[in-house]
Amino acid sequence: MRMGQQFDIPLPGVPSVGYSWEFTLPPNQDIVVLLGHEWDVPGGVVGGTPTERFRFRAVGIGEVTLAFRCRRRWEQSARETRSVTVHVIR
Repeated sequence: MRMGQQFDIPLPGVPSVGYSWEFTLPPNQDIVVLLGHEWDVPGGVVGGTPTERFRFRAVGIGEVTLAFRCRRRWEQSARETRSVTVHVIR
């Protein structure tokens, strides 16, 4: 990925039972910034399997791992975790 480029990370959603994805960035990282977060429902159909999409921009050179966990806000444990490593070049 090149510096200045935007990218999305799509994750399967289960909002109907209270689950949503959250992410954490390592402290003191200056490689990516979060631009937004949205839900995509295929074809706008209620009851379809939605995708939770996180949009980022690469703002610095280097490598960073974004850690995601899917959980209900009132529960401490995660239903699922995922990580994505992003490598940004000039």
